[in-house]
Amino acid sequence: MTAVLIALLPLFGLIALGYGARRIGRPGPTAWRAVERLTYYVLFPALLFQSLATTSLAGGGAVALALGIATMIVATGSLVAGRAVTADGATLSSVLQGAIRPNTYVGVGAALAVWGAQGVALAAVGLAIVIPMVNVISVLGLLRYAPKAGRQPSLFLSLIGNPLMLSAFAGLAANAVGLHLPAWLSATLKLMGQGSLVLGLLAVGAALNLSALRTHGPAIATASALKLVISPAIAAALLLAFGVGGVPFAVAAVYMGVPTSASAYVLAAEMGGDRDAIASIISATTVLSALTLPLIVVLVR
Repeated sequence: MTAVLIALLPLFGLIALGYGARRIGRPGPTAWRAVERLTYYVLFPALLFQSLATTSLAGGGAVALALGIATMIVATGSLVAGRAVTADGATLSSVLQGAIRPNTYVGVGAALAVWGAQGVALAAVGLAIVIPMVNVISVLGLLRYAPKAGRQPSLFLSLIGNPLMLSAFAGLAANAVGLHLPAWLSATLKLMGQGSLVLGLLAVGAALNLSALRTHGPAIATASALKLVISPAIAAALLLAFGVGGVPFAVAAVYMGVPTSASAYVLAAEMGGDRDAIASIISATTVLSALTLPLIVVLVR
């Protein structure tokens, strides 16, 4: 347990540092927005491509299938449980998003800290299957349950224009055809990837809004339980049923237990969801994951 805590402590240390920096206003909001965009569009895609293109992905197919089924089960469960705690459609859509949207920076950071390059590549496999699914489910959920959906984005364009998905699929394709990256290019992409996790985790902390935790208690509790406990448990059961073990099993289960991504707030704000509820869920799952994620890592190891 001590070794796991030592490995994961830098992740949550960077998140806390980002939160503290945002609270004192250094740097300002404009700078944080630039950091988020640089990480999302340039640095993190480089990490995903390099990891997937150069690392063995044995067992990746079974991992993808298990995570896809687990995501569907948790999404269905979130609607059933969400109706028990709220009659408001917009809040229900926030419970749905909160239960299924993974914070990829935390997931990949944890995989790297504990399992190294292979962990990053396997986490990227999870990203490649889970991110398209949660985008589709989240948009459909908002269209169905938000009382007055705002601007309706093109689902197709939002999927094909996602830089994380594009880089993940490009890396998978390069791996499948046996593409050999030149040493200088691989080293450059690796350096870019290292920077992406530092900046990404700082940005996660900067985006936290702990004052939002005062409201939406039942919705927060429901989404947090689904995201941090039930989701990895279902994924672990499916992975074992499909015969997945070792590092692929551990990384995939951990990936399903990371906190909710801040992108859920962006989509809720754009489409008429409950912004206060999803902000509360994002903050709560991020804080609580400092306790649950080390426990998950210990159990799956």
